[in-house]
Amino acid sequence: MGKIYFGLVLTLLVSLVVLLAGGVLAKRSITRVTSVDRELLKDLSAKVASVVSEWKSKRVKALEEIAYEAAKPMAEEIEAKISALPGVRGAFLFQEGRPGREWVLLGRVGSRSPAEVVVEGVKAPLIAERAIVVPEGLFKEVTFGESGRIDNEERSFYGWWFSPLQGVVVLYLLESGLEEAALMSEVGLQIRDDFERAAIAGATVEAVYNGKRLAGEGLTERMATAETGDGRYAVRAWDRRTEEQEFDWTTMFGAIGLAVVIAGVGLGLFYSQQRMWRASEQRVSFVNRVSHELGTPLTNMTLNLELASRSLRSQPEMAGRRLEKVSEEISRLGRLVTNVLTHSGKPGDGIQDRLVVCDPDAVILGVLDQFRPALERRGIEIEWTPGETGEQRINSDALSQIVWNLISNVEKYASSGEWLSVSVSQVDGSLRVRVCDRGEGIPRERRAKVFKPFERVSDSTKEGVSGTGLGLSISRELAESMGGSLSLLDDPEMTIFELIIPLKTT
Repeated sequence: MGKIYFGLVLTLLVSLVVLLAGGVLAKRSITRVTSVDRELLKDLSAKVASVVSEWKSKRVKALEEIAYEAAKPMAEEIEAKISALPGVRGAFLFQEGRPGREWVLLGRVGSRSPAEVVVEGVKAPLIAERAIVVPEGLFKEVTFGESGRIDNEERSFYGWWFSPLQGVVVLYLLESGLEEAALMSEVGLQIRDDFERAAIAGATVEAVYNGKRLAGEGLTERMATAETGDGRYAVRAWDRRTEEQEFDWTTMFGAIGLAVVIAGVGLGLFYSQQRMWRASEQRVSFVNRVSHELGTPLTNMTLNLELASRSLRSQPEMAGRRLEKVSEEISRLGRLVTNVLTHSGKPGDGIQDRLVVCDPDAVILGVLDQFRPALERRGIEIEWTPGETGEQRINSDALSQIVWNLISNVEKYASSGEWLSVSVSQVDGSLRVRVCDRGEGIPRERRAKVFKPFERVSDSTKEGVSGTGLGLSISRELAESMGGSLSLLDDPEMTIFELIIPLKTT
């Protein structure tokens, strides 16, 4: 039996694994891509380009205005203006010399830089890589309003010159890092709101200058899908990617169906094996009971025949009683064999062919007389009520077997009531037979099972109580095969079995 339950548990576990696997497979991760608005990207790029260009234009204009003032007397007053411009570390004033049109460094204003500004060929720089070297003759052809750029090898500083007057050049010493920081701060502040509005609308964009972020919020781990700019600044955009979990119900329902099929097969095999196991157990129990039932009358017959043979001459009356007991045991043995044969075959086969003309009272009384000696020895009072139905066409063998089984149960299980009533009557064209006793009765929870094969009210074998558990089952089948019924009536004072058989008068 343990193997049956093990197989069921294993099948259910497989079903559960299939169900869980289906749930895992049904979950799918989907990446949805929302492309960035290319028109938005163009607008932002144009805005950044405009702001950067405007910032540079304003800066150049401020430097030019300072250059005009630097060329005038009292140039020392412009030092505060130079200091206010981020990245400007000083201004150097050059003027054209009369002889040979050479340019002469007249002085410097607001210089706070470690870099050195020299004219090529006039003076050698102390540290060449940190010097702004003005090429010889650079300003010879300079006219009013011209400007230019002079780089140094280190490139952290550079020079920007402007000619505010004819014959005058102002050279500014600029620090690249500070200038760039100022540009990014002021430009970023102006374009920040535009990029924040773009982010609220769902776009992922950013503006960069020389590789540094000006505004917006980009995705460093993914490549941009679009980029515009002039090389120094750029506007980048990312397509929005969202990860979504999708549940595939087709896969899930398939897994559920497969799990149900596996579980159903497992349960089917379990119940089938359980029925087979119970049937096998019932067969073994049935064989044991039949062996016991057959052995008891055979033993009693052997014992009574031996006692009868011993007392046949000396005590003929005692020998006669012993032979009567042998006759009772033979009758009991015959009925037991009949029950076993009936259970092995089909009770309804040929039932109509065995109809005979007989008196039901005589048939039932004949069975009662067979039990009378055994009932009297147990102290059971017999109450017989004939029906006086006259001769009828009925299966006397089936009627006899049913009544025999009912009275046999009273003898085995209800002798404590010391009373048996067998009554026959005719009701609405049917024969009604009632067998009643006042024994211990049948528990209410067992009443619905007493007509099933191998079911017994009690499995106890005390006081010689035994049986195959087939009597009531066979009796109901015989009654139904004759078109009638056998039922247990509900009565609080006694146990009543009622047999109803349709009559066919001769």
